[in-house]
Amino acid sequence: LAKQYATRLQVTMQGVGVRAAAAYFGIPDVPLERLELFTLDFTGDPEKPKTWIGTARVAVENVAAGALTIPQIQSEADFQGGVASFKTRVQLGGNAARVEVR
Repeated sequence: LAKQYATRLQVTMQGVGVRAAAAYFGIPDVPLERLELFTLDFTGDPEKPKTWIGTARVAVENVAAGALTIPQIQSEADFQGGVASFKTRVQLGGNAARVEVR
């Protein structure tokens, strides 16, 4: 691109009642109860992924999939210079799963 858009974006949300917010806006049932945490800290040019440096974190509670309810899912992403890594953790009772991608 002929122009460069150096950007800094920071967003933090905690304790958002997703179902209550969806009902307020007239959106039918959503599959999660609560957004416990969402953070995003990003710098770089949105048009050029190799300039991106940042992190994103999210934790959601009571995710419903049919009759199954998952108490909490946590995910995080780190990105720098066009390379990203992702981690997700889910625990259900005594069982846990963790996925990492680079």
